[in-house]
Amino acid sequence: MDKILFVKYSNDRANQFAICTEIFANGDKKLLKKRATTESAREHIKNIASYYAPLKRQFEGALNVAGCQKEYDEINFEMVEGNGLDKIIDSYFEKNEMDKVFQIISEFAQKIYGLKDKDVFTITPSFEKVFGMVHFEETQYALKITDIDMLFDNIIVKDNNWTVIDYEWSFQFPIPVKFVVYRTLAYWYARLENRRNMEQDFLMEMVGITPQEQIQFAKMEKKFQQYIMDDNIPLRDMPKMMNHKTVDLNHILSAVELEETMQVFYGKDRNFKEENSYFKKVQELEDGNLKVKVEIPEGMQQLRLDPVEEPCIISIEHIYNAQGEEKEKIETNGVELSNKIFFFETSDPQILLQAREEDRCLNIVYRKINLNAFSKDIVHNIDFIIRNEREKNRLGQAALQLEVEERKNKEALLKNQIEINNELSKNNENLKLEKENLNSQIEQYKEMYEAIINSRSWKITKPIRDMADKMKRVKKK
Repeated sequence: MDKILFVKYSNDRANQFAICTEIFANGDKKLLKKRATTESAREHIKNIASYYAPLKRQFEGALNVAGCQKEYDEINFEMVEGNGLDKIIDSYFEKNEMDKVFQIISEFAQKIYGLKDKDVFTITPSFEKVFGMVHFEETQYALKITDIDMLFDNIIVKDNNWTVIDYEWSFQFPIPVKFVVYRTLAYWYARLENRRNMEQDFLMEMVGITPQEQIQFAKMEKKFQQYIMDDNIPLRDMPKMMNHKTVDLNHILSAVELEETMQVFYGKDRNFKEENSYFKKVQELEDGNLKVKVEIPEGMQQLRLDPVEEPCIISIEHIYNAQGEEKEKIETNGVELSNKIFFFETSDPQILLQAREEDRCLNIVYRKINLNAFSKDIVHNIDFIIRNEREKNRLGQAALQLEVEERKNKEALLKNQIEINNELSKNNENLKLEKENLNSQIEQYKEMYEAIINSRSWKITKPIRDMADKMKRVKKK
């Protein structure tokens, strides 16, 4: 008879993902099973079984994949002997052999990055449904099939062979391959009890993940958890709500009622973290506006407000401190339609504020329209209109620049023509003066000639000149 060694019910998930994981022992043999605990979860079990073959092809030469066999609404997985990669890393970490820790992490990243058949990542409707909208500054690459749950405890090592034993969360649409590495390291780092001043940013930088990519990947993970948990709160998120020490019931309840809360992040720079955030209840005013009062811890200069987790339009009516002073400077990751009215296509709208000493308490009064209540086509149409207007403005600016350049060229040509005309006119004047001087000299010579031939001496000497002419003619003969 089979002996039960381990049972885990994933009943904190949405119904379509509710399963049970069991490990049985029959003599020296062990068997791992995953079975559906709801009718709707049978499709999820079927999908898990279908991932084996494509993952095996995807991982060829880099990783092995534990085989599985589907039977009705359950899957039987082969048990793989060896040591969990998590235990290997943790052992080195506890002995402070950090060079070996970093070596394994680097090897893991190289195996993932080195997988073949990658293509440029593009957002698809399937991706947006599971992971939301993201934006990357750098080009991302994606695999044909991606197992995002390649945590260190899901990898068994034996004789330098790495085997993936759990591939429940695999997807056959484009997902940035860096997200797999980010997720593995983020979960490993989060559960470390003694981090020895080792920063998560350092780990991410070591495997080529930028701070901007971390922000986007964190959004993806948050959206993914919402996707699989539905309205449930996973137990692993409870410590964040408990601040690792005490349970604040109001805090937990506010987190559950996300549609009526605003998440407030604070910090000294723009590297906002979940542990430096809290939820605030939003008050609906009689005039239809929404109001929330937020407190800023002493010494913090940056504030980020996350009003909702879906595309929306937000109109900021007022932001004022305890002294009634209005804050005018507002930054967002949306598009400003008009004065303090912002359109957010992303499912993670953000409002950023600078905090001063006198801003320890801020009141935010605003209106919002959640665009998920409308057709996605409408949201995309709004985005298309905004992008179109941006393109029109860009083209208008370019046309204006061309017009300015053309005007400058025309002015330069006209100036050159004027200079040439002035030079020609000046030359003409000089030529005219020279001509007048020559004519004057000619007239003078004419007068001198007339004076000579009409003079008395010229007439008296005429016979002498005639005789001289005759003698010249005789000589020639």
